[in-house]
Amino acid sequence: YIAPLPVFTWTGFYVGLNAGAAFRVGNDNNNNGFFGGNNNGGNSAGFVGGGQLGYNWQSGAIVWGLETDAQYRSNIGNTANNGFFNGGNSNNGGFYGTTRGRLGYAFSPMVMAYITGGAAYGNVANNGFNPFGFGFNTNNGSNFRLGWTGGAGVEFAMTPNWSIKAEALYNDLGRSNQNAFFGNNTRNTFVVARLGV
Repeated sequence: YIAPLPVFTWTGFYVGLNAGAAFRVGNDNNNNGFFGGNNNGGNSAGFVGGGQLGYNWQSGAIVWGLETDAQYRSNIGNTANNGFFNGGNSNNGGFYGTTRGRLGYAFSPMVMAYITGGAAYGNVANNGFNPFGFGFNTNNGSNFRLGWTGGAGVEFAMTPNWSIKAEALYNDLGRSNQNAFFGNNTRNTFVVARLGV
């Protein structure tokens, strides 16, 4: 007697590691009122990596579940400067994580594409600089911020117990104001592209 092979299913608990790159989406708006201003935007890239855990349920070809992850995100800062009265500001990396729902479709028993979305959170280091004392630096230092994330990915099961995935997430942790009086703002948005196992 030869026992039949078990039918593969995505249902179950999983835990793993991931690594990739974070790309800053620059959108800095500087306006020092009567004295004019400028807009500084910039994109830069940095490392992101960490771990994830979650649970899947499968019904036919539909797979849905929940996933949370905790990451380290290196500096993907952007510096803005609107001249004589306002100095500059920067946005740096640090702790970053998400808690998301996932909805997937299994095109074959071991290949699934999915969309995902939910909450994003992390530390954002914004450093306002106002050398002449005009306005107020309202958001200096490291701040924990809550925002949202959304994206998509594809996952391939190499064996019944091991899978690999590739995914991309857009993240928005809100806007920071470095100078309330003259208006020097940094938007904390970035894209993460990563591989996981």
